[in-house]
Amino acid sequence: MPGKWRPTPSFFATSPTNDVRPFLFASASDVPTTPPPELGTARYRQQIAITRSLGGLNSTKRTPEETEDAYFWAYQSSQRGFVNLAVRLLAAHPPPGGIYGEARIVAELTVALADSAILTWDEKAQYYFWRPITAIRADGHSADAAWAPLIETPPFPEYHSGHATDCYVGAGVLEAAFPHLAGPIVYVSSAHLRPLHGTGTATPPASAACFRNGTACAMGCGGGDDRGRASLPRPCRCGIELCDIADLGWRAFPRRGRGVEAPCGHHHSTGAQGDAPQGSRVQ
Repeated sequence: MPGKWRPTPSFFATSPTNDVRPFLFASASDVPTTPPPELGTARYRQQIAITRSLGGLNSTKRTPEETEDAYFWAYQSSQRGFVNLAVRLLAAHPPPGGIYGEARIVAELTVALADSAILTWDEKAQYYFWRPITAIRADGHSADAAWAPLIETPPFPEYHSGHATDCYVGAGVLEAAFPHLAGPIVYVSSAHLRPLHGTGTATPPASAACFRNGTACAMGCGGGDDRGRASLPRPCRCGIELCDIADLGWRAFPRRGRGVEAPCGHHHSTGAQGDAPQGSRVQ
């Protein structure tokens, strides 16, 4: 069916999406989502054309710097990368509160990153959107059976981009944790070091890399930024940024019907044993 994901060359592998319950939301459906553009619309065709031009294996439109960015962000784990960055930033810039302050920041980051992955995979399963290689080779107006992306296409649906979502969430949490920190900051990939001017500067190149490497369209990458923005937990009404996340352990699996008193002094209600706290975010 046009628009629906199918296994892609060259491995023609598949990968199960997951339906794990989010940590900070009652369910994935509590987080706003935007569907991909409809096939045949002007926006859809524009997005496919961008990836076709800039993301092809033999593209003449992609600059050497853009190619380097595409490879860098493709072959790294944003989940591990931002935790690695957080640990190094904490060592260089210890927060108030000593080890407890450090634990809070790491807990905020890792739980937010976990939810970014959970929510992204929920949407990949929901929209089951095809990858550019399938769309371009099947395009009824200007199909190109020989078109190939710069890198191997991941064996799962495109929308939204996991890389873009993770980078937005990781950068957002670290910007909140280190609001006065200026660059350069070194982000470590599996085989490379990349200087950043600040924690938030990872988001634009990571998003753009998704369509410059040919594995996603700009709509999926930008959608990943939107998904990351929606996934970031909001402050508790006490005004303490992400006040409850560091204490998730004592409230994630409460006994049935029991409420808990958060460190901020607010009473957060909980659901049945093993359920996520009631409400989409901290009440």
